[in-house]
Amino acid sequence: MNFILFNPDEMRAESVGCYGHPLASTPNLDRLAAQSTRFDQCHVQHTVCTPSRCSFMTGQYPHVNGHRTLWHALQRHEPQLLKYLKTAGYDVMWGGKNDLLSPDSFADSVTDFRLGQRSTRAALARRAQPIFAR
Repeated sequence: MNFILFNPDEMRAESVGCYGHPLASTPNLDRLAAQSTRFDQCHVQHTVCTPSRCSFMTGQYPHVNGHRTLWHALQRHEPQLLKYLKTAGYDVMWGGKNDLLSPDSFADSVTDFRLGQRSTRAALARRAQPIFAR
């Protein structure tokens, strides 16, 4: 089973086609939404992205562990979904900016944070090839 947690910054439902915007051209998001679970009633716990994402990943209100601003990311000791998934054997891939995890909690929570040819897996595969095959 695969999970894709798509958590864009400052994207309201009314700005994509799958939620009915008559002019928004978002075919890839629309296709993903058509083949996935799409929620029609979503609400955030905080108006700032980092506290809201901390709440999303921990299941706790932002103020419980002091996630009140953009500069209070999840710490290594805090229980959170990405760490549980990685511990359970899932490959947790990260794409985009990091405004959720503190630097010391990244290794415990994420398998690879570079996408495409820059990914750790791609680099390992390149190193495994004979030099003349590159």
